[in-house]
Amino acid sequence: MPTDILLDENNDLFFDGRDFQLVKEALEVVQSASIRFRFIQTEWVFDFTIGIPWLSEMFATEISYERKRQWLIDTLQKTIGVKTVKEFKFSIDPVNRGALVEFIANTVYGTIEGSVAI
Repeated sequence: MPTDILLDENNDLFFDGRDFQLVKEALEVVQSASIRFRFIQTEWVFDFTIGIPWLSEMFATEISYERKRQWLIDTLQKTIGVKTVKEFKFSIDPVNRGALVEFIANTVYGTIEGSVAI
């Protein structure tokens, strides 16, 4: 698996006062999934199809909850290190345009749990 720099609870680079830290193993999979959930579709100039359609479809009332949920599950399943999704919860607040994604997944490092506020 690729190695990434550890992010803190505010999604900023974690700096311990001397150096940046690397994220490893199970925490790396959780962090990678969290980043993927926050990635907005059309944000990357080289491929507009990558990411979650937060701005166009995730808060739209005409799109079914199941379709939105499936986008997120597919994103989690495509995360490097994830084998299977055991549990998945997704709630959306269309008034404040926020969402909460909670999951439990089997990975190459064992079972992980994650919660992402978007």
